[in-house]
Amino acid sequence: MSSKAPLTPAKRWIRNDVIFAGLTLLLVALTYTPVAAPLNDPLCALSFSGTDWLLSHLGVAHTVDPSARLITGEAFSIEISGLCSGLRALALFFAVIALLRLPRRKKAIHLAVGAALLVTVNVARIAHLYTLGEARSPSFNLYHEWIWPTAIVAVILLYRLVMLIATRTRAAAERAREAEVAHG
Repeated sequence: MSSKAPLTPAKRWIRNDVIFAGLTLLLVALTYTPVAAPLNDPLCALSFSGTDWLLSHLGVAHTVDPSARLITGEAFSIEISGLCSGLRALALFFAVIALLRLPRRKKAIHLAVGAALLVTVNVARIAHLYTLGEARSPSFNLYHEWIWPTAIVAVILLYRLVMLIATRTRAAAERAREAEVAHG
């Protein structure tokens, strides 16, 4: 009988990161394929209606064309289609949740709350980009291509780091309690 030696913390960390990177690449790659279309279209519709609602409640003048998912102002129009849905961020978040060492019920709760928050952030992102475009801000492309995507990915990865630390801390506390019960 051969038994494998337990992985060192460094090797476990590297293995987990390789698995995380592979799963993330797979899920994000799927957002480029026709496989994503059944998910993307309802997410675009949700983003469109959410952005219209938010702009209306903020008092931002605009008109909408629901058939084209187009929000128009005096100087700018934004069409909510393609990857405006936030599908890539949701794919990354799903990869994070899939690799958490939590019971399925807790994973489901984290996934539901996180997905709702990501959809809400996406609506805020689109509304912000619309107001930048309407104001003819030269920083529109900077926010559209760099600041918003980087911030969203950074928050998801920060969540992953916090959850890794929390699960390790919880596991260490459980081991300490078990050792105390065994010796006590």
